[in-house]
Amino acid sequence: MRKIILVMMFLLIGYSLSTVEAAEIYGETFKEKIERHNTVFALKGLGVKSYLLVKVFVAGFYVEENFQAQDALEDVPKRLEVAYFYKIPGGKLAVETSRRIKLSTNQQEFNQIKDRVNMMKAYFVDLNPGDRYA
Repeated sequence: MRKIILVMMFLLIGYSLSTVEAAEIYGETFKEKIERHNTVFALKGLGVKSYLLVKVFVAGFYVEENFQAQDALEDVPKRLEVAYFYKIPGGKLAVETSRRIKLSTNQQEFNQIKDRVNMMKAYFVDLNPGDRYA
């Protein structure tokens, strides 16, 4: 009887976990699934960026609902949703983003995308606590 009760508890726990509709990190909620432009995205991970013990932002990473690990190297639709806790000037963010892209590529790769990186930098705006972008 005890084994049956344990099995039932695990089944109920598994069912409740599979029907969760949102995930939370540092007070920010991210939906488990989002539909945009006829594509259903599933939440695959959450993260936090801290700088000198200050939580700057949290983010949720989404990929297509039917994404499979073997598709990881393919160009598939993705979504990054970011909630900010700290004021960040757009110009500073643009410079830091460009620097990070340059650090994660070799010189030849960066030269190939340099124009696109510079174009992207023009879209950065000042961020304030409470702002949320996707």
